[in-house]
Amino acid sequence: MSRYDEYAESYDSYKESATLVIPERALFERLTGDVEGLSAVDLACGTGYYTRDLRRRGAVDVVGVDLSRRMIEIARAREDAEELGIEYLVGDGTALPHTRAADLVTAVYLFPYATNAADLAGMFVSARACLHPGGRLVALTVDSEFKPSPDLAEYGWTDARFADDGGHSRITIRFLGDPPADLVNHQWPRTAYQRAAREAGFARLAWHPLEIPPGAIAGYGEAYWRTLLDNPFITGLTAVAV
Repeated sequence: MSRYDEYAESYDSYKESATLVIPERALFERLTGDVEGLSAVDLACGTGYYTRDLRRRGAVDVVGVDLSRRMIEIARAREDAEELGIEYLVGDGTALPHTRAADLVTAVYLFPYATNAADLAGMFVSARACLHPGGRLVALTVDSEFKPSPDLAEYGWTDARFADDGGHSRITIRFLGDPPADLVNHQWPRTAYQRAAREAGFARLAWHPLEIPPGAIAGYGEAYWRTLLDNPFITGLTAVAV
């Protein structure tokens, strides 16, 4: 049993209710771009939120992979309710259960689960193994400049507790799903990402800041988003397989 199994229902609820997901999804869709006709592997897919997004936007041969068996059970139940043709697999992001070469690999919050440099390196190696040369990696991860305050409860989670973990920070946050649940993320410096990506066979690594989409500004007002923009939890990362 994965330690993330117990969080599955809470995380699924959070994804459907938290306003942080609005700019998160906008960043994901901006970085993935036009996916029509592309094959895709969604690593750390959770309950399939972004896996379904890719398929609905026209990606083909879409596979979602997550370490949590319970997350995958929920994703498969969603697939049974709305058949999109997505394959979901239980697998470790550092040792994937398949070697399918795709056009696109996405990894939303995969890398923050790396507890040490070897894990981080393994995740990049696994992502590269899923891509043919020229394929793209699109990841969302914890911004290396994120600070423990101010609190981000109004956007969907609260109580960020930081601890030094030898070269990176361990952050425990409480997702305000139903029920609330504490999850541990790891905040790595950009240099660690750059090293791991290069050694795994990626080039053209680039960082992309969080932005608030115009519709969310119109709907909530600029002032609502100021705290998040001043201390963004999320940043985007893209790279190309060589």
